[in-house]
Amino acid sequence: MKKVLVILLIFMLLKINFVYGIEKDVKVLLFKNPFDIKIEGNLNVFYTGQNILNESKIYCFNKNVKSLRLRVGIFSNILDAINYSKNLANAFLNKEIFISNENEKFNVDIGDFISNEERDIFRLINKDKIPFSMDILIDGSYLFLGSDRIKISFDNSLKDGIIFEIKSINNYIKINGRNYRGYVYIYKNISSFYVINKLNIEDYLKGVVPSEMPESFNLESLKAQAVASRTYVLSRIKDKNIYDVTSTPDTQAYLGMDKESEKTNRAVDETQDEVITYNGKIIEAVYHSTSGGYTENNENVWNSVPYPYLRGVESPYEEKSPHYEWNKSFTNYKVQRLIKKYTLDNNLLDIGEVLNFEVIRRGVSPRVIEIKIIGMYGDLILNGTTFQTIFGLKSTWFDFEFKNYSSPYITSFLTMIEIVPLFKPATELIFNKFTPYENNIYDLRKKRWDIVTFSGKGWGHGVGMSQWGAQGLSENGFNYIDILKHFYTGVEIKKYNYGYRTF
Repeated sequence: MKKVLVILLIFMLLKINFVYGIEKDVKVLLFKNPFDIKIEGNLNVFYTGQNILNESKIYCFNKNVKSLRLRVGIFSNILDAINYSKNLANAFLNKEIFISNENEKFNVDIGDFISNEERDIFRLINKDKIPFSMDILIDGSYLFLGSDRIKISFDNSLKDGIIFEIKSINNYIKINGRNYRGYVYIYKNISSFYVINKLNIEDYLKGVVPSEMPESFNLESLKAQAVASRTYVLSRIKDKNIYDVTSTPDTQAYLGMDKESEKTNRAVDETQDEVITYNGKIIEAVYHSTSGGYTENNENVWNSVPYPYLRGVESPYEEKSPHYEWNKSFTNYKVQRLIKKYTLDNNLLDIGEVLNFEVIRRGVSPRVIEIKIIGMYGDLILNGTTFQTIFGLKSTWFDFEFKNYSSPYITSFLTMIEIVPLFKPATELIFNKFTPYENNIYDLRKKRWDIVTFSGKGWGHGVGMSQWGAQGLSENGFNYIDILKHFYTGVEIKKYNYGYRTF
């Protein structure tokens, strides 16, 4: 009976692990279609589970190639192809050796040759060393991985999935001079190649927290950031994703090990496995740099369904942020060009000369939710985020003022866009150059406005936790749990059980 119970218990544990998984890793996209990557460390390169290379330095890049080569071997096993390539590399020190996969075979080529004549001479001189050879023209897009002398290449005909895994015995890898924990693998999907860093979530957070928040911030602010970042990444992990997050601020900034410090690592360690929940579920823990004094409801920024925990709240104590208040000005000419480009890029009707802006709706904070661009031939209505993107503004919390100066301007009828100040020296130059045509080409008039100045507050989308707001609250006695509950309405902070994916 005891044996039956033990077997049943083992079966239940295996079933739990199969159903729920005990995965505690995150897949971070570092590069897509890499142009030039140098990977360093005590490296082991794996292909379909086989350790095929042991190097201290390898290169990875995606490149369009058209070159003349000499095919000197065809193998059914990649290890045999690599061993033969090593012998060739020792024999021909001035040539590179390429291994390519084709129809489940591995070809070994010598190259590149400048001309057919050079290739023929090489073959003739080395006929005793090369018992088999055939002329090859390589033409297409390939992923290359290998050392200085030997490179393995794959084209788009390769099946989708993981191609290479690159691991280090030190459990960290240097890529383009930056150190990363975990290991790296190369993944192919359709016609794209992805370089992905896979590592433990807690190790990942040690690279995220100092990349997202200054190390000089108070420990409680950093701990709030650690919990928010952990919650954010866990909400995005899915088994079938090619990757879970990128290494850029589009998801979360992640700069590897080099940004780590004792203080930021402590913030991660002291909040280990803690996440933000609402009604027992992990939330979308979005955050931003500076709110400007008040955060915004999520539906007003992203046109999504309202989340009860992403409500606009007051964010005092942000005045120390360099982005608390800002100004940005544009000339009439620049505005006309930006709006013209936007309408062309999006196949919209030309609204002609921009005459004015009109805010249609603001959010619970003074952020612009909807704005009208008034043109000579019609109007263009945009959401605040699109308008912010067009003009490169720090946030959608802004007012604007149009200013007009007294100088007359010249408008070119040839371009219908370019507007330049009419001062005496410029007038003389223009009239001297175009004397026979001046009355037909140019018209003197005064523009409706010359400059528009945006005066705004904050930096980022303004939803969820404000990082500078978190710092301000910590300076005024709030701990990290208080900070998180302030910015995320009605939430709880709980330990996440990875084995069961519960709390």
